[in-house]
Amino acid sequence: MIIRFLVFIFICFLSACSSITGVGKDNLPEPSALPEFNFEFKPNLMWSQTAGVGADGLYLKLSPAMANRHIFTIDAHGQACSFDKDTGHAAWCQALKTRATTGVVVKEGQVFFGTQDGLVYALDETNGRVLWSTSVDNQLLAAPYVSSNRVFAKTLDGNVYALDKKTGVFVWKYEHGSPLYLLRDMSVPQLAGHRVIVGFADGKLAAYSEDKGELLWERTIAEPESKRNFIDRFVDISASPILDQSTIYVVTYQGNFSAIDLRTGAIVWERPFSSYAGMVLTPKYLIVSDAQSVIWALDRQTGKEVWKQEKLKFRDITGPALQNNKYIIVGDKEGYLHWLNVGNGSFVSRMRIKDDAILATPLVDHHQVYLLTQKGVVASISSVGN
Repeated sequence: MIIRFLVFIFICFLSACSSITGVGKDNLPEPSALPEFNFEFKPNLMWSQTAGVGADGLYLKLSPAMANRHIFTIDAHGQACSFDKDTGHAAWCQALKTRATTGVVVKEGQVFFGTQDGLVYALDETNGRVLWSTSVDNQLLAAPYVSSNRVFAKTLDGNVYALDKKTGVFVWKYEHGSPLYLLRDMSVPQLAGHRVIVGFADGKLAAYSEDKGELLWERTIAEPESKRNFIDRFVDISASPILDQSTIYVVTYQGNFSAIDLRTGAIVWERPFSSYAGMVLTPKYLIVSDAQSVIWALDRQTGKEVWKQEKLKFRDITGPALQNNKYIIVGDKEGYLHWLNVGNGSFVSRMRIKDDAILATPLVDHHQVYLLTQKGVVASISSVGN
């Protein structure tokens, strides 16, 4: 059990207790040895820069974002930066003196993120100037979702907020609630067909109307086990749901992987599964990293296994990224990037950036891969040989 990913008591977050790295460390399984294989290509480090303190030793997935030929980052102390994605040159860095707890999202000239103090920030993409900040009353661990006119944010206590994108003015709030115990990871709200789709720590998935926040449907994806061991009761939806036309793919920790009808909330298929890291759609498959760092390819129509790769077990891998519809890329806690063949899960390449954990799913732009390490190194890697 990867204890360090868990939040042991809800009040811990409310009192700003957020450093949980190392808790239960002696009980962690040994990570798998690096697999041996014949490299198909050799990745090259194009540039690297320091983007503040990173997560400052905490388990925070401060995911970077990419827009308009720049990479945007935030660190745990609130330093926001913009880097030219080709050269690594810092266009700007802005010290905001706040405790950022989410990654960044960039939309139509604005950069958004959330904080430990329950603030949602919007910055000017060109210079980092604060455009607005709005309090949502509790800590955010998942980045907001930003549409053309709304910012949707989910807080630690299980409430959902809609804010005006230009001004930050409150539009609506829905109080769902949260269990006493929950995982450190949280899923990002999604938007499809004027429905806001939100996964919660109690294993429920809900759809709300975009304009008013009215509950349209709610579906239980997994229910906690009735056991004395509180760890067995975690069923968080920590990996962000994926939308594919009229289908929502959603997975819980210690529960189920389900395909859900967007309109009605009905279950299309489901299978037992446990994940918190993330997933990605390919033209044929649904690729997901499970809770033991096994990578699976599932049939999108049935949920049946196509292949799985177990040789990264217990390496605390990131969610998968898709490159050119040919390769799956994941990072791990020892600072390695791994490339796998999307068709069969075999390894094709590997590169170590730093002896520093990669927590957030890498960004991919054609042959370029961008990542941010736990200590704040942002890097560009070329895999042009593929």
